[in-house]
Amino acid sequence: AVLRLRGGASLNEKVVTWHLLEDVFGWGAVFIGGILMYFWDIPILDPILSLGITLFILFNVIRNFKKTLSVFLQAVPEGISLEEIRKSFLSIEGVVDLHHTHIWSLDSEHHVLSTHLVVEESAGLEAIKRIKTQAKERIDDLNFEHVTIEIETFKEYCALRDPTHSPQGDRTC
Repeated sequence: AVLRLRGGASLNEKVVTWHLLEDVFGWGAVFIGGILMYFWDIPILDPILSLGITLFILFNVIRNFKKTLSVFLQAVPEGISLEEIRKSFLSIEGVVDLHHTHIWSLDSEHHVLSTHLVVEESAGLEAIKRIKTQAKERIDDLNFEHVTIEIETFKEYCALRDPTHSPQGDRTC
């Protein structure tokens, strides 16, 4: 089972691999320690092997804890720049602003993006389709499992827009 899961990319596969690897090392330590203690009187060998295995597993658990915590806290996945995506979206012709852009990972392998793109008041249906298509194309290589792009204009009410960025002090511009 360890050999089968060893190359897994998801966080779940990695955690299961470490659990199974701990079992394999435990079995190996008992086997080798038992053989050595059968021939030589080395009672300290058992606790030394146990501590060695425990420290090895603990080191790897701590090393991967940050990735697990990032998934739980819905942090931006490693290797993805929220600022670069924002700049890329703002460079699309017809996009004048964006807000409420969030990126998180479901399992360190499959990612989710949600954003509100603000377009010019005069943008028609064809322009909106083009903007959405271009936005999706710009993030195509980032392994997003689910993408939600809401298109709105400055004059539309948006409960998620920061009112401090509005000249009227409300959620419209």
